[in-house]
Amino acid sequence: MVDKLNQVSLIKKWYNPKVVVLAVVSTIGLMACLTLDTTPDELLFRAFFLIVFGPIGILLVIGLIFSTRTYPSQIIFDFEKERILLGSALTVKFDEVEIGLVNSKFGFIGVSLVLSSGQEYIYRNFFTCDIDETEFASLLKNVPSIKYNYENKV
Repeated sequence: MVDKLNQVSLIKKWYNPKVVVLAVVSTIGLMACLTLDTTPDELLFRAFFLIVFGPIGILLVIGLIFSTRTYPSQIIFDFEKERILLGSALTVKFDEVEIGLVNSKFGFIGVSLVLSSGQEYIYRNFFTCDIDETEFASLLKNVPSIKYNYENKV
């Protein structure tokens, strides 16, 4: 049996809670558009509001998903070798990280790293963890330059 966990993988997803909410609002806007002729007069303003902002929501969803195309498919925190593998091509050692933040919101994790060389790597909350988040946070406590932030609010 393994005494200590050495690696934690963050796997990229094509969606996150913001994308899901925008997609649902856009779908409701489309339904409002399709049922406009049967909409009661007192709900017309709300229907027009949804019809106007529905396409904007669809564009935001497409933009958010498209903006993650350069994200690595996997980020691996290797605690034994004290490094972070950002995809297959880039490796960052823990001591190269000047300021790091791992942000969890509704189970989706984002990573922001500022290296001592000045380079920045910012990946929004499109990743999920292969272990329990509290266990991952406890492992990150041993890395002084990286902080873990957990949000569970809208």
